[in-house]
Amino acid sequence: MPPVKNFPCFPEGDVEIRFITGALYYVLHSTTLTSHSDFFQIAYSSRWNAKETNMDGEANEQPGTVYELRFENAVDHNSFDEVGFLVSKDDAKEGTEMMTVQDIPPEDIPWVCTFEEQVHLTRLSSAAAHDRFFQVLYHVMPEYSADRCIARSQLLMTYQVARLYGSEDLIRHSIERHLLDHRAEVLEDCARQSAELMCFAYSLKIDWVFKEAATVLISLNNTDFNGFPYVTHWDAPQLTPWVYNKRLQFVAKLLKIELALRGLQPMNFTCANCTYARNFYQDWLTRRLARGEGSGLLGRYASIYHFLHHRKWVSPDPNQPFSIEIQDFIAQSNLPVVDDLLRPHINELFDRATAVVAEIMKDATLRGGRFEDFPEFEQAANAPAEPLKFMKIEDHELPWAPQPQPVAAPAAPPQQN
Repeated sequence: MPPVKNFPCFPEGDVEIRFITGALYYVLHSTTLTSHSDFFQIAYSSRWNAKETNMDGEANEQPGTVYELRFENAVDHNSFDEVGFLVSKDDAKEGTEMMTVQDIPPEDIPWVCTFEEQVHLTRLSSAAAHDRFFQVLYHVMPEYSADRCIARSQLLMTYQVARLYGSEDLIRHSIERHLLDHRAEVLEDCARQSAELMCFAYSLKIDWVFKEAATVLISLNNTDFNGFPYVTHWDAPQLTPWVYNKRLQFVAKLLKIELALRGLQPMNFTCANCTYARNFYQDWLTRRLARGEGSGLLGRYASIYHFLHHRKWVSPDPNQPFSIEIQDFIAQSNLPVVDDLLRPHINELFDRATAVVAEIMKDATLRGGRFEDFPEFEQAANAPAEPLKFMKIEDHELPWAPQPQPVAAPAAPPQQN
């Protein structure tokens, strides 16, 4: 590999790449391009196979060593070319054009711009994506925007460009390295913008980002989950059935846990205190579930599971038998004061309920549940319970994972006469 310090214009380069007329061009090596790109490999293989000699028997110079990034002429909003394509200067067709220096829009262009300005902005983004593509071919780590949303758009366009030239595997490796270098930010975006990150990871086939975002999306309450197909960046409708199928598995698991909680019985039925403790626990459970907690999946659906998992019925004050919440429940229910004989039986049922919910309290995400997602509620009594992110996505469950081929049934033995 030639020294990267000379990138992007190598004195010994034999291929000129022109992105913008009069502004941006590269001089690269055909050997590097053909080793990393199916497009250039085929292009140069065809040229050498078509090599001819002149009247004196000498080899002609090979044409087509100058490539231009050309776009189809913009006609209207629905038909202008967004990405463009590198073509040999000798093969440029009518109806295509290059971007010029005069087309470069100013940095302070307003968000609301004319169609012509929109075309120029898009073409400039394509030229930048081609620039990053060739950087990766020479093992130069491209720079992306500090704005994470813009950076994701740049990553996607760079990958789209790489696919045009048959280099998607190499670019995907570079993109994954960039994402790992910014792992904390990516995981935070998965927690806050799970649908957008899921589409992003699906387009690039980045396993760990897809799993993280999918686990979070599936765990959302009904209000947040039902809006996922309508977010701005949900551009993968083929993923929607996959998400709904995983959501059904998530709800089925909650229903199974809920059924187990409802079925808990005291260990001993011979005393009145055991029966009273069971009625007390069942009444508390029914009221919590009636508020939309649990499989109801309303806004605070996970509160009941966090209550049980963290043993919040126990008071931190040794002089108090139960937490404030349980005491309020007793007062609102007009129940008699719980005495020392009844308390152990109630604690026994709640302890067993804690064991039941343990399996769904395991966080399958890389980031884990953190209250800094809700700083305005931190340490507050009404802090929203973190969604239950126990649905682990296995490798074979990924949408792009190869599906097992059905095994053909063995042929029936021939019947004997």
